[in-house]
Amino acid sequence: MNDTHPISALPQAIDPLAPCPPGRYADHLVSVLRTQRVHEPGDGAGPVVRTEHFRLTERRGRIEVSHWLRPDELDNDVAGLLEVELFAPGWLSGAEIFERVFTGVVRSCVDDPLLSWCTFYGNTLARIRQCWRAPGQAGQQGTPIGDFAAIYRRALRLIPPGRVLDLGSGFGFLPLLLTKRRRGSVIAADLSPGSVRLLGSLAGALGSPLETLVCDAAQVPLPACSVDTVTAIHLLEHLGPEHCDRALREAIRLARNQVVVAVPLEDEPTAAYGHLHSFTRADLVRLGGRQGRRFRVSEHHGGWLVLRTN
Repeated sequence: MNDTHPISALPQAIDPLAPCPPGRYADHLVSVLRTQRVHEPGDGAGPVVRTEHFRLTERRGRIEVSHWLRPDELDNDVAGLLEVELFAPGWLSGAEIFERVFTGVVRSCVDDPLLSWCTFYGNTLARIRQCWRAPGQAGQQGTPIGDFAAIYRRALRLIPPGRVLDLGSGFGFLPLLLTKRRRGSVIAADLSPGSVRLLGSLAGALGSPLETLVCDAAQVPLPACSVDTVTAIHLLEHLGPEHCDRALREAIRLARNQVVVAVPLEDEPTAAYGHLHSFTRADLVRLGGRQGRRFRVSEHHGGWLVLRTN
């Protein structure tokens, strides 16, 4: 099935050659790695490793990552393919390498760099909505899009109308989905200037009224009680324990009504995704209890902590 959903137009303010891929995948490839798309799995030199979707080849001291993904297959499930086929078996390792390979796959799947990200966003948002229309459909379980579709639906139900600040927005799928409700305003905040710039332009292309902000989640340049809800959806696992505590205190300072936190429940942090520490339900209870606020903890495709600030 060839079902590609590119976003058709973007403002030309972004340099399509600038190193500004979104979210935590903010680094371009350097000499250690080269990622390319090939037309047939057998193209090129003999592989070091070959999997269903990728091939690793060593050329003059560099590792080349080749793939044969089509533009209609370019979406956030690529992250799951990389984790299962290349990183979990140990062929590649480290969050920085994961980010660089992910970026290379996206940028090499469509000739125009900016259109490649448009295709990635369009396909992913379309498949999130497909998961909502047909929950539990075969092939959705355990995929990044299937899991996050459930997480985003839960978040949308927990966030009432009003002004929302999303911390650690990454690719910004949740802020984009929030704007479609037309029930308030949304600020997407992330530490990466490139991710914020690209997300802002994509939001404009989509006709989504989205504000953006470059900042550390623990140091947000906004006054106290400046938004109704602060969200931190799969952010805290990327922070060290002390940084996590500071970010949560900052979210409480900013929120007039509530803070909504979601984290994966893991025995060990998933290094490929840049996770620095893991959470259990008991950890969330302790974290909520330290804030001196009313809170509740629940589980739904991970752990949830909702803190009342009013």
